[in-house]
Order: sequence, then structure tokens, then C-alpha cells
Amino acid sequence: EPSSAPVSDPPTASPVSDPPTAAPTSFPSTSPTSNPTSLPTPLPIVWEESSPGHLVTNNNRDKATDGIMLAVTAKASTITITSIDILLDSIDTNVPVEVMITQGSYFGYELYSQIWDTVGSYTILQGNGHSRVTTIQGLDPITIESGKTIGLYILFPEGHEMLIGSGGEVTSDGDIRIYSGSSVPAKFMSVERGVGWSGAIKYDV
Repeated sequence: EPSSAPVSDPPTASPVSDPPTAAPTSFPSTSPTSNPTSLPTPLPIVWEESSPGHLVTNNNRDKATDGIMLAVTAKASTITITSIDILLDSIDTNVPVEVMITQGSYFGYELYSQIWDTVGSYTILQGNGHSRVTTIQGLDPITIESGKTIGLYILFPEGHEMLIGSGGEVTSDGDIRIYSGSSVPAKFMSVERGVGWSGAIKYDV
């Protein structure tokens, strides 16, 4: 009969006795999952501590903006701002930044470009990313007389951003007080009040 030979010698017998999956299972189950588990851990922020002539602000840093306005008050003595630190969310090179001031508090006048004077336009040679501070180098000195307040506007005109946080705050030491702030992106185009600035001001008395 034509069907007797195939029935007595089934073609599946040999593969079943020697399953092909036995050898590969031991190697991939031990090593590939160990390395990636540490990657989601966020990088710690390397931040500074306040010291004489160096006032650091801190907040929860849960958002970003390309422009922020602060109010800075000199207390009993005249002070001169010599440098500004930010948390720049970029490691790009040659990042342009503008610094502007106005006399008195900026609050309520965030979109009035005519009251602001440009201190200078600067270039950050290398951003340090969001986990390490970046200093605006070569800042022209900004003098605040004792008992006076200025508005300070830090702007990245080409879309780079610095970290900020929700909720305005007041930070002070024996010489100056920083009120922050208002997010004013795109050079006087819109305003969001009540944000906190992640940065530092260095000054001389």
C-alpha cells in the first residue's frame, strides 16, 4: 500500500528528541538586563553654595524658558554684579545671550521693551548642560546703589533655554535680595509670572 512507509518513519521524531532551544537559553538570560537598569537615573545637579559675594537661588527646576526677569535689590551698601550663573539646558558651543536692566522693579512692565537698556550681548563658548552651572563670561559690571532695585532680564535669543521652577521666590543674604521671577520668552512676546530662577549672582560690595 502507498501509505505504509511514511507512517512507520515520521519526520518529526528527530527534532523532538534534540530540541533546538536548549543551548541558547543560558547565555542571554544572565547579562543583557544588568547594564540598562542604571540609565533612567537622573544626573545629579552639581550646584554651588552661597558665600559672601555669591548668592545662589534654588527651586524645583521643573520647566525651562529662554528668557527670565528678576528684581535685584541692594540692601545697605552699593553692590556691583560681576557675573551670572545659570543652568543652561544645552551643551552647544557659541551660545548667544543678552542681558538687560531697568531701573526699579520690572513687575507689570515685562512687555514694555522701551524701559529696558541692554547691558551687553555675550557668547557662551560651551554650555555645561542642565546638571552643571554655566557662567555668562565677560559680563559688563552692573551697579546697584544702596536701597535701590533693578530689573534684570536674561534672554537667549536663538531658542536655547535655562532651567527654572514653578513658584516665585525671594532669596537674600546680608547685601542683596533677589525676587524671581517672570518667564518672558522670545524677547517681550509673552509673560508667565510667578516662576523661580535657578541661578547665582556674584557681586562686589
